[in-house]
Amino acid sequence: MKYTKFASHLGKFFKVYMQSDRNLSPRTVQSYSQTFSLFLKFMYKTRGIESHKMELNDFTRKTVEDFLRSLESINCAKTINQRRAAFCCFCKYLEYEEPALIDELNLIRTIPQRKEINKTISYLKVDGMNLFLKQIQLQKKNGLRDFVMISLMLTIGLRVSELINLKGKNVQLSSPPTVTVMGKGSKERILSIPDKIVPYFKNYIEVKNLNKPENLERFLFVNHMNHQFTRQGVTYLVTKYREMARNINSSLIPANLSNHKLRHSCGVACAEAGVDPLYIRDVLGHASVVTTEIYMGTKSLESKSKALCQIADGIIDDASDIKPLWEEDQDLLNFLITLSKSTK
Repeated sequence: MKYTKFASHLGKFFKVYMQSDRNLSPRTVQSYSQTFSLFLKFMYKTRGIESHKMELNDFTRKTVEDFLRSLESINCAKTINQRRAAFCCFCKYLEYEEPALIDELNLIRTIPQRKEINKTISYLKVDGMNLFLKQIQLQKKNGLRDFVMISLMLTIGLRVSELINLKGKNVQLSSPPTVTVMGKGSKERILSIPDKIVPYFKNYIEVKNLNKPENLERFLFVNHMNHQFTRQGVTYLVTKYREMARNINSSLIPANLSNHKLRHSCGVACAEAGVDPLYIRDVLGHASVVTTEIYMGTKSLESKSKALCQIADGIIDDASDIKPLWEEDQDLLNFLITLSKSTK
């Protein structure tokens, strides 16, 4: 089958430009791939153009605008803007490959973004963090694994992709304890592990023999089949503990609590602790402090690393004995509870 220039360029865009030249994350590649898949289906449905017959001159501002407009009844503004971003990225690639098309490409890139409605973010408050973590029974199989995973999401705001890609080599538990994370765009950052998590982390690594040199390339968190934990697996855990907690007190746990909202919980806790927005940006791996500003409930500044450790101190028990189930701990969340009262 003979392929058109459009098909050839689209293939290079995904295989070379996005992954090698731009070093974009797998999630971004997947999102852009879905966008063009929908666009090609739209072109066939509305113009009768089969995907392998689509030419560069079919890729115009009008066809892109018509496609984006067709999404308005089923997608929110944020999703449509993400689709638009995929086309803008492709235009940037094409302008160097096909300079004769630069005028049309610029027209596509100037398609205005949809106005997004700023929604109040959903997150776990102090008591919600406490209740959520208490659902994890350390004495049960995989309880320690679940506790370490969710603690990292709550206290240092790891994304799910960052969490499930951690390997033994990424963790340093001697002083100072750190974890090396590969974030969006393959940007590496080194984060401090709050002291209260360290004993649990050490025990987990010892139990799984992840501290042995031959196991440093193994994934830290694996499922029941001993395979790398997946995004769906994390979603299952968060949903399970969410529903357990909601059965106890639904007012403390949002019904839509998700993986990413645990990360929001960390961001809000940092902001309420008075951590510098620039530092929160670096901890969470945001490209811009503008993104971080959604967490700014207060603007007071305190010691950055101390505040992060205090957040963990508030929601994680001392690891004097991590085998029994920790059921009643009235000292849990002392720092955050005090902080919460002082900010009201």
